[in-house]
Amino acid sequence: AAVKHELICKNPFADEASAVGGNDERLFLVPADWIERCIRTAPCEDWRIILAYARYAGMRSHETRIQRWDDIDIANRRMTISSTKTGQPSSRHDREGRRIKLRKGVPIFAELLPYIMRAREYAAPGQQLLQPTYHRDMNLDKQFAACAARAGLQSWDKPWQNMRATRQTELLDAGYQIKVVCQWFGNSPRIAEKHYLMIKQQEFDR
Repeated sequence: AAVKHELICKNPFADEASAVGGNDERLFLVPADWIERCIRTAPCEDWRIILAYARYAGMRSHETRIQRWDDIDIANRRMTISSTKTGQPSSRHDREGRRIKLRKGVPIFAELLPYIMRAREYAAPGQQLLQPTYHRDMNLDKQFAACAARAGLQSWDKPWQNMRATRQTELLDAGYQIKVVCQWFGNSPRIAEKHYLMIKQQEFDR
């Protein structure tokens, strides 16, 4: 843009590599029963819904903490996902005044539904967020490692990305079209294939 508007005569970054490459060695399929064990030993209800969102809806770490009850339509089994990264622009802002984007028409998956129902039972009157305790900017890696240790597990590399990657891989294996799944997850097929989708042992066996 600076070259186009003649603010500079040439692009100083023209020869720089800017693309972020995927690293298959850091991808790891997270078994659902591991997360079930973590959920059972979680320190509070807020942690349970965070873990369920991460594993069964494939939400990004920050997304697990900013979902609102107004966006949960249990009767029709669908939800609108709030995100700061991908979605349609909206007039909504978070507590710090930062703009929120929305991904509409995402299914409430069968594995996720019981945890949403449980969270509703424990929600305080007038509570807007599904979990009001953990701020979206908090780094929960150490707390996740402690939660995994209580469940008798050793925390794995990039836990939030790998739960998201596992769920996206599962849904594609279940026969959903990649365009549909990417719309639910808020990424593109190119990004999904580069950073999330994994080759499972079952494929080799088959």
